[in-house]
Order: sequence, then structure tokens, then C-alpha cells
Amino acid sequence: MSKEDLRKQEKIDLVLGQDVSQHVQNEFLDSTSDTFSGSETLSFEGGGSSILPSSLPQNDSVIGQTIAGRFEVISKLGEGGMSVVYKARHLMLDRIVAIKLIKPGVMQAKAAMRFQQEAKTATSLNHNNIATVREFGYDENGAYLVMDFVDGIPLSDAIKQAGTFGEERTKKIISQICAGLKHAHEAGVVHRDLKPANIILAQINGEEIPKIVDFGIAKFVDEENQANLTQTGEVFGTPHYMSPEQCLGKHADARSDIYSLGCVAFECLTGKPPFVADSALEVLMKHSNLEFVKPAKHPARTLMSAIQGCLEKDPNDRWQSAEDLNQFIQNPDGPAKHKYKKLEKHLSPKQALKFGIISFALITTAVGIFTIGPKLKETFAPAPWNALARSAQMTSNNGPANYASAEIELRKALKAAKAGNAPDHDRESIYMQLAQLQSNMSNWAASKKTFEEALKLNAKHGEDFERGSMHDWLAEIYLQEKNYPKAIEEARLSREIKVRTKGEADPLSLLPLQRLGQAYRGANELQKAEAVDRELVLLVEKAFPNRDTLTCANAYNQLGNILVQQKRLDEAIPYYKKEVSVLEKVLGKENPRTGDRVRDVYWKLKNLKKEDEAKEFWKTYGAEVQTETPKDK
Repeated sequence: MSKEDLRKQEKIDLVLGQDVSQHVQNEFLDSTSDTFSGSETLSFEGGGSSILPSSLPQNDSVIGQTIAGRFEVISKLGEGGMSVVYKARHLMLDRIVAIKLIKPGVMQAKAAMRFQQEAKTATSLNHNNIATVREFGYDENGAYLVMDFVDGIPLSDAIKQAGTFGEERTKKIISQICAGLKHAHEAGVVHRDLKPANIILAQINGEEIPKIVDFGIAKFVDEENQANLTQTGEVFGTPHYMSPEQCLGKHADARSDIYSLGCVAFECLTGKPPFVADSALEVLMKHSNLEFVKPAKHPARTLMSAIQGCLEKDPNDRWQSAEDLNQFIQNPDGPAKHKYKKLEKHLSPKQALKFGIISFALITTAVGIFTIGPKLKETFAPAPWNALARSAQMTSNNGPANYASAEIELRKALKAAKAGNAPDHDRESIYMQLAQLQSNMSNWAASKKTFEEALKLNAKHGEDFERGSMHDWLAEIYLQEKNYPKAIEEARLSREIKVRTKGEADPLSLLPLQRLGQAYRGANELQKAEAVDRELVLLVEKAFPNRDTLTCANAYNQLGNILVQQKRLDEAIPYYKKEVSVLEKVLGKENPRTGDRVRDVYWKLKNLKKEDEAKEFWKTYGAEVQTETPKDK
């Protein structure tokens, strides 16, 4: 794991906040979809009952149980690295839904927070071409997420069945997907793994309606100026549909989804992705280097031009929005055609052949790899120790059951780094990755020792942000151990370093301040905790003046809680109200978290005998939570 991983991870930590273990190394889902569409072999009959692959057993103990008192589990639909998806019936509404459950044995605080992140991301989206997530919560079976059950088949299966689609059918499908992406992108959400398997073709009133599913690796890209959410050097997505920037582990914004959509559209028309090869490595290289050439004699020439505008290597040369692409598809001669500056440009077949020979040489020869530059060289031909570290990352991404194997790989990486006289920077990164993994395994003692080794190597060069990040991880470990004096010490040190390297109001500099408040609270130094939490609120408001991020909501909640702990509920109420206001803006009134906080603040006002204020508060925020004011307890 590269140092840049810390920036992404800490941003997730900062957004989620609150008193649980914050650092999560593994991605919640692997590259395959485990949503209600199941695997690519799963399809649905017209009546809504599922045709399950023979390899998917139905003797699961959850089948037949009732989740959260109202969802009766009928059958298993699909399974991923950390979760299982079931078909269920909403007993009160008599409606078929799909429920995703975290697997037994991985319901740790970190996994739950990752599950919660996916749920918050998904519930913020409400569009006809996006499979809707209705609610999420926890019961004796663990964390659950309730989704609409989509009666249809994956686009990947539909393409296999049909071979190719005609131009009109492809236009209708891609146009609707554009509409769904437009909604997601305007909400600040990038899918980052758009592919035929993550698009379900539903039949609604006799019409074919594509539904985008599985925003499991999606991220809110507007949380930090779109700068630190992706991990440089780590690849997300599925090779045949990945943008060049994803292939190189670079930042992926909304235009990356547009590239992936171009790959999907090309496969609809031709039956195969635009770039194919015998290995994933070659596919990644083609995405990164080989220009897309429109088939010279394909009848859907206009749609191919639209696809060409999706598949430009430079994001600045592509369609800049899903809306621009959709407008061009609907009206090729309209003003949208001017949004793609290179509309008429493409390589001749002779040029393409020459470029392909060069790309092949880059893959297969050491000289070629050297000539493509150090970043591509490290991506596609990493040093042995970095290759082992990358393999360990992929192993750990498959869930806690694989952490021990990943730890073995990282120890091998350290031995290889020592034998190969690796640069200090590489050894430091491997130690950091191992320390993070040990922390996620709750092996606090080993993690602390490993972080010490990483800090020794870090001390050989000038102070940097990563040094502050490592002290922040140590602060979290001491919080977990309830060693509050050490947590206070590490959080202070982390905060000081991050302020010097990033600035006091930079979002990533706020996380250790949040931890410092939690550590003071744990040590029962409530006045110091309050002072820190007040500073946190001021800086969060400075960093996010529009109050449009969950970071603000978490800061308001933390300050409110410390005031309540000091029996100053009356002072806490204004901060809780601010928290609710932010939640309504960011998540919406119908979101379960918003509803829970609205009800909690309502009852707090009632307890203070502020009847009129409670009624007014409910009138403002409670209308969408339930149909009538809660009855007195």
C-alpha cells in the first residue's frame, strides 16, 4: 500500500467519524458485483422468482428468518467477499426486496463502518435508472442493507444471449444509463466499476429499463476538492472497462465513468469490449496506450462517434459530462457535438497497427518497459518486494479471513526488500502497510512495533504528512486499548505535524483533532474534550463553509455529546439541530440516519419540557420521517 493510501483512508475516516475504529484497509467489495443481481450467471424469471446457479447452495441458515422484524428471507441471490445478498419479502408492505448482509465472523467495527459507508453512498441516490437502496441498519444477524429487487437480467447476460444489439436498442440503453450517471455525478458520486454485470435490464410496463447497481466502491468525490479520495498506485475496477487513469492508479472522476460507459456501449454493438487480450496486463496496457479506432464499416457510425468521444485517453478530451454524451446521442447535429473537440479525429488502420506493435513491445521487452517511464514501469513491472506488497493488498481485500495470508506475503516483501537493497521509501511503505493490516487484525502490540520501524525510516528524510498519519494510526490504536494518555500524546503529535505539512483547516488535518477530543473524553477530562471539540467545529465550518459534508454533522454530534455528558443538554441542542440540518442536506430526510437523529433531538426537546420547540422542530424535519408526531414515551 502506497503512502497515498493514507490520504484516501483518512478521508473516509473523517467522513464517517464517531467512536468506532476508523481505519479500514480492505475495500468492502471485490471487483465482482455481489448485489441483488448476483453473479453474471444469475438471472430472473418474469414472475420475479430467481433462477439460481447450481453452485449456489440454498441451505443457508438465514433463509426463513426475519430480518429487523419485517423482512422475511426467501432465498440466496449472490455472495461476495464480505457479504451475502438474499431475496426477501417486506412483511408489512408485502413487497419483494433484496437484502445484503455482512457475513458472520467479519462483523467487526471496521467492517461495519465500511458497510455503513456503502449504504450512505447508495441511499443518497434516487433515480429511475439506479437500483434504489431503501434503508440500512443492524439486528441480531448483523448489518443489513435493503435494496429494490430488480426483475431482470445483467446486461452481460443479455449481450451473451443476443450476440450484439442493434443501434436503436443500444441508444435507448446508453441514453438511460447516461441519465442515471448524470444524477450520481451531480450528487458527487462516481461509480468507478461500471460494466455490463453492474447494469440490470429490468422490464417495467413492457419497457426495457437499465438499472445501475453496486456503488460499493463509489466515493463522494466532492468531499475534499476531489484531490485525495483515490489511492495512487492502487487499481479499482474491472480491466476490460477501466479508464486509462484507473489503469495507472490515478484519480478517477466522473469522466472515468464516461470512459467505462463507452466500453459498455461498444460491447453492446459488437459483442466484445473495445480492448481485448490474453492477459489482464495487456488489457491495461491497451487502455493506457492504444488509441481507439472506430470500425470503418460499422452501420452505427453516429453512435461509434459518441463512443470515440468516451474513449479518449486524456479525460479532458472526452465528453465532459454524461449529459453532453446523452444530448449528442439524441441529436448528433445539435450543439452537443461541439462539446467533443476531437469528434472527427481518429487513427488510420495503418497508424493503429503501428501503435499496437509498439504497445506489444512495451509489454514483452524490458527495454520497452523502461521506455514507457517510471510510473508505468512500476505499475506493470514492479520491483519484487512491491509486487509482493501489491499481492498482499489484493489478498487482504478479500476480507478478514485472508488477513493472515496477507501478513505472510508482506513479511516476504520485507525480506525481499532487504535482500534487494530496496530504497528506504519502499521499505517504509511496506512497513506502513503491514502495520495497518495488523491494526485491522486487532493485533495492537505488533502494529505498534511495525509503525515504529516505519517511523525510523521516515525519520531519515524531512518531516512529511505521512509521518503525521502514522502517529494518527497510533492514536487510534491507543484509543482501542483505552490507553487514553498515550492516545492524547499521539493525537497531539499527529495534529501538530499535519498542521505544519497541510495547514490547520485542511480536512485531513482535522482527523487527529477529532481523535484528541475522543481521547480526552475517554480520560474523563471533559473540559479539555469540550475545548478541542469546539475548535474542531470552528475549523470544520471553515473548511466546509457550505455545511454540505458529513464531516460537519459528525463534528456537531461530537460537541453535542460532550455537552450532554456534562449535563448541559440545553447547550447541546443547537449543535444537534445543526447536525440534523446537515444530514437532511447531505443524505435527505428519508435516510435512516437522518430519521434516527430527528427522533432523538425531538425527544431531547421534550425532556427539556420545550413542547413548542419540539413541535416546531418536528414540523420542520420530521414530516418525511414518519406520518405523525411520535406518541409520548
